[in-house]
Amino acid sequence: MSFNTPQSFLHYVRYAQTVAQLGFFSTTFFCFILVFLTMFGVKRNFGSYKYLLILFPMVGIFFATIELLLYPNVYSHNAGYVFYSTSRPFNMSQDVVTWFLAFYTGVYASTISMLSVQFLYRYWAIFKETKLRFFKGWKFLIWIAYSLSFGFQYAFGIYYFDKIDDYAKNYFRFNNNLI
Repeated sequence: MSFNTPQSFLHYVRYAQTVAQLGFFSTTFFCFILVFLTMFGVKRNFGSYKYLLILFPMVGIFFATIELLLYPNVYSHNAGYVFYSTSRPFNMSQDVVTWFLAFYTGVYASTISMLSVQFLYRYWAIFKETKLRFFKGWKFLIWIAYSLSFGFQYAFGIYYFDKIDDYAKNYFRFNNNLI
């Protein structure tokens, strides 16, 4: 099989779609179990950490759902890459799918940011318990805004700086005979 033809990579795209489907169902199943156990099984008062334990898997389910709808892919060759989707859910236009791909990356960045917030909470819970006051009441919303801010930055960065322009088209045409 020649690697110069677009058909040669289609089976890898199908594998990626199968992995996305498996990821969606496993994420949904296990995250709902985690949320259920956190809400109804935990008898001890964990304060704001309980909200973090509920928020993180719910965002994970949301992320997996977007991935299942879009099936995002990245094609990389030498100094260039293309971030694209092989599907058009709900007959969306290409521009709307592009926005959703950027939104997908923003949700990813927010999820990673929430991991850092959880780490900080656990660190302070062990070494500086007095600083947990920054997670109580309305201050908890600051940490959500912190995570969302990285999501917005990432999404807008991907949308505005990752568009395929004439230079990118010419690069891939010249180097790969693609696009």
